[in-house]
Amino acid sequence: MNKKLTILFVDDDIALLKSLRRVVHSMRNEWNCEFVSSGKEALRILSDKPFDLVVSDMRMPEMTGAQLLRIVKRQNPKTMRFILSGQADDKAFSQCIGSMHQFLSKPCDFDLFKEAVNRSLSLRNSLHNNEIKKLLINVDSLPILPKLYYQLMEEMESDDSTLENIGNIISKDIGMTAKLLQVANSAYFGASNKVTNSVHAVQLLGLELIQSLVLANNIFSTSNLANKNTLLVEKIWENSVDVAGLAMELAKMENVKCDIQNYSYTAGILHLAGKSILLVNFPEKYQEYLLKLEADNRNELEVEEEVFGGSCAQVGAYVLGLWGLPDAIIEAINYYKTPSKCILKSSSALTFLHVASVLSQGSVEGSIQEIPDKLDQKYLKEIGMLDRFSKWKEIAMKFDLENGG
Repeated sequence: MNKKLTILFVDDDIALLKSLRRVVHSMRNEWNCEFVSSGKEALRILSDKPFDLVVSDMRMPEMTGAQLLRIVKRQNPKTMRFILSGQADDKAFSQCIGSMHQFLSKPCDFDLFKEAVNRSLSLRNSLHNNEIKKLLINVDSLPILPKLYYQLMEEMESDDSTLENIGNIISKDIGMTAKLLQVANSAYFGASNKVTNSVHAVQLLGLELIQSLVLANNIFSTSNLANKNTLLVEKIWENSVDVAGLAMELAKMENVKCDIQNYSYTAGILHLAGKSILLVNFPEKYQEYLLKLEADNRNELEVEEEVFGGSCAQVGAYVLGLWGLPDAIIEAINYYKTPSKCILKSSSALTFLHVASVLSQGSVEGSIQEIPDKLDQKYLKEIGMLDRFSKWKEIAMKFDLENGG
């Protein structure tokens, strides 16, 4: 029997709390919910027992939602943190970015709320290392390459700065892309469709807010990247850029919708986010992982499970899902090595990310086999695209030559 999810709702509007109590009653077999009217009361309850999720209003007397979640993050590191608010300005929203996982707007459709909660929890149970699960809840940024960070600073300070240039710089970096998509896809900005790439995100947010987020609120920072890890992160970055570019080329070749093309590129940039997270936060375990791979000549997924309690792909998908990134991106990242395990059986960003990652690895190793061992032929047969592989291989070889391979 699965343990019930525990949720603490915090809002000074008593009428709203009563309304929430009525709405969540339908989930009584799956959720245990409590309701309090102040941050002080919430902290008292949290000191007595743990909760899986705290959902707080933004503007409350004595203690704001941002202040509450900062304390919860520090004192209750296993607890997820959502803001549910109908009143916020850019400054108040920015203050919450480092402490909240997601921002939801009032009034919030209950089905959307359930979806956000379930999405955030969906990958947690696939990870078996409690130490790592506890840390991942508190990951609020990913490693950022200093050279791209400085390019961004230079571009924003330039008299000729454009939103497109800023978006293009951000789109090349794992950490900046992930964080900006978290912000842009929050309900605060009310985008009618999911934001699929960094250029779209920058256009939605605007230059003034981007500058505020970067300069005043420091949502992008190189401080979490030790010098000794820079080369490893650069290697991850190079692989991500190559896979992202090829995934988009393959998607364009198949003439799929623009959204799928954008998702394919963005998922490619982010597909190794889990490795970046583990490298920065568990450097000793990451070195153990690299040594085992080299010494044992074993299956990569087996070694990841042994060392980390789950795959690097699951780690990245879990954190980015917790941040509220679009499902198509999370799905592609989570299953890109094992696409047959995905329930969806149609061409998607997952398709192009899987094929691009396999072909890119073959290119790095010196040659692309007729049918690479790591290609999931079962999956490609199921979606009716296995016969496209020979064409995709040609595109990969051409792409490799054009990009200096």
